[in-house]
Amino acid sequence: LDAAVEKMGAICDNLKKLQWQDGLGVTISGGLSTYSKGISLSKFLEAADKNLYTAKQTGRNRIIY
Repeated sequence: LDAAVEKMGAICDNLKKLQWQDGLGVTISGGLSTYSKGISLSKFLEAADKNLYTAKQTGRNRIIY
């Protein structure tokens, strides 16, 4: 989890620094979840999706886990 959060943070930072056409900026929001043995794929993805929407609702340009 720590490595994934670190990588996603780096992606967010790098996207924010890019020079886009017409001075527009790009940000990214993401939701991460961790897999535990026995959890269904749908529950795993549901947790990541929930975290993505939390990231969007709490200010965007962030990764929630």
